[in-house]
Amino acid sequence: MQLMHTGRIGHIDNLPPGARLVGPSDIKAVGEIYTDSKGKQEHSVPSALTITEIEKVVEGFSTAAINAIKAGFDGVEIHSANGYLLEQFLNPNVNIRNDKFGGDVINRSKIILEIAKKTVAAIGKEKTGIRFSPFSTLGNLQPYDPEQVHDTYVYLAKELNKLGILYIHFVMSPNIQEKTLQAIRTSFENTIIASSGYTAETAEAAFSNGFADIVAFGRAFLSNPDYVKRIEMNAPLNQVDFSTLYTTGQEGYTDYPVLE
Repeated sequence: MQLMHTGRIGHIDNLPPGARLVGPSDIKAVGEIYTDSKGKQEHSVPSALTITEIEKVVEGFSTAAINAIKAGFDGVEIHSANGYLLEQFLNPNVNIRNDKFGGDVINRSKIILEIAKKTVAAIGKEKTGIRFSPFSTLGNLQPYDPEQVHDTYVYLAKELNKLGILYIHFVMSPNIQEKTLQAIRTSFENTIIASSGYTAETAEAAFSNGFADIVAFGRAFLSNPDYVKRIEMNAPLNQVDFSTLYTTGQEGYTDYPVLE
């Protein structure tokens, strides 16, 4: 079960009455989000989380992890990627805090590591994974110094290795330098998963550089419920209908055809 907090990516119309949109800082994300009441709307302006609220977010992740295991899941993946709250904390263009959760790489990484520690304590390191997307610009994240990106994810890999979590899942970007991949691989002893639009052919090639232990497929399974059979038979794949992603109703979720 992937656990996430969207942070500043959202709209108040999608929240319960009285709830606020929050983020590391009060910087609004440029872009739109789907709302059931008004269709597409610009993201709302977030409120900067207080220290106390950050502590509640940390507790929320560990509580969610406990509930996931009680519900029968094998483990959890902490979502620290794709422009959502935890990656917002890593990005110095979004996180402009001047307290212990802002500033240098160590401080900006603090919330992630505190969540990881709490989650490991709650359900065990063998049931805990995490997802990262270095160089992501989703959610209106602005690029920052590649050396800082390198330092950030190598530091996180080293600290997560100390915790002994089961895996790190990377959404791969062409901007990740080979030296960063090698440094992460050296720093983290357990499983590394790579994903991001892989095909059967490119997945085979991805193993050749020795970085990833596993390649994950996501979008292909959404549009091809019989994806494994199609790969085994070298059959053509259904293409994703992007207009149906993140909308209500069954269209785009349960109506993709399977092989006869």
